[in-house]
Amino acid sequence: MDGRTGATCPEHDVTEAVPRLHGEVRLLPFRALRYNPHYVAQLSAILGPPDDFRSHRQARELGRMHPYHSIWLELPDEDEEHFREAQQRFMRWRAENILVEDQHPGFYLYAHHYRRLGSAYRRLGIFGIIPVQDETSRPTLLPHEGVMPSVVARRLALRQALNADVSAIYVVAQAEGRLRSTLEDLSTKAEPLLDIHDTKGERHQLWAITDSVAIRLLTQVLANSPFVIADGHHRYAAARADWHARRSNNDRYVSASGLVLVHVVDAADPGIQLRPIHRLVRGLTAERVQAVLAACRQYCDVFELSPLYPLTAERLQHTLAAAQSVHGVIFVLASAATQHVYALYQSTAVAVPNELEVERCEHFVMEPLRRVLGLSPEAVGYEPELEGVVRHLVSDPTAAAVLLRPPQLADVLARAQLGRLLPPKSTSFYPKVPLGLLFRAFDVD
Repeated sequence: MDGRTGATCPEHDVTEAVPRLHGEVRLLPFRALRYNPHYVAQLSAILGPPDDFRSHRQARELGRMHPYHSIWLELPDEDEEHFREAQQRFMRWRAENILVEDQHPGFYLYAHHYRRLGSAYRRLGIFGIIPVQDETSRPTLLPHEGVMPSVVARRLALRQALNADVSAIYVVAQAEGRLRSTLEDLSTKAEPLLDIHDTKGERHQLWAITDSVAIRLLTQVLANSPFVIADGHHRYAAARADWHARRSNNDRYVSASGLVLVHVVDAADPGIQLRPIHRLVRGLTAERVQAVLAACRQYCDVFELSPLYPLTAERLQHTLAAAQSVHGVIFVLASAATQHVYALYQSTAVAVPNELEVERCEHFVMEPLRRVLGLSPEAVGYEPELEGVVRHLVSDPTAAAVLLRPPQLADVLARAQLGRLLPPKSTSFYPKVPLGLLFRAFDVD
């Protein structure tokens, strides 16, 4: 395998290299669009995060740092509904060879080196494409949490405007370590296509795997491995809706739209981090805090823990850890109005067997909170970092946050295989797959 020029197999006939098993969903190689280094010499300057937890204003500020920043391809127009500007940029960048097609189809091995909480990690995965449903019309990717219709509609509008997948769905394969060890071996056999450090000091390496033997090996490794969505539930729902719409309209890209870009990581990869997603609300006066706590007391024992101030992420973390060290399911409510932190211990009498903490929080804390505030589900904010929680609490004297701890990966994967969905925004897989490493255009397929 030659990571720079392609396969050792002269014909590059990767389709016939992949075993064909009746009824089996196969991860398929593809020809990626990537940034042309002649025009974008510093690739680290154009990498962007997915748009989760990022406001439109912040995204535009990030885009202004570079004329070819990848975030421009995910930004909606000012009306927040259309993607005409993104469509025009995508077409122009391709016409001007800012984005160029790889010559040969393949998988793309990606290594993400990062540090978290003082420890170093390296997560390995591969980019490929997969049908949006199998031969029996079942989904090929298993979701673990629900979606919000408004976000699906936004993702659908983006996909239909660009006729492309500009960001990959992050998928966890229950491959029992086989994928991780195979990728470890392949990453030592060639120089990467790119090897860069981003503005946070994290390292990104990308290899093109076009050798037919390596492609066959990876396909066999992933055979019969359940694929669970880690990040990208809305993108997957949008891809399925897009394909069904194009089938009805006999669209020219109906076949290509029936495939979707994914990034697959082994569930045994030590680089997978699972963070909680804390809930953020506004409008909680001191009187409303007491009303919420009174409603929660139907299901929980409520204790006042400590004053909210001095408010820092470190102090919140210490308070959260101390509260959660006590046996039992617990939620923590921090209120700027009362300037206190409260612990809510769930009564065992109302516990549902095998229900995860995030589900109990939805039933016993968030629903009473929404009733008191008259909130719709869309009015709740989400934040995976305690630093973001602190900024929220100091921004408004009526701000409040419900703090959670992360679920276990094994529980999330088991739920997905049972078809039981967690509430939206139940998990935050860290780190996300950065935007801009590669793209997949329908006309290239």
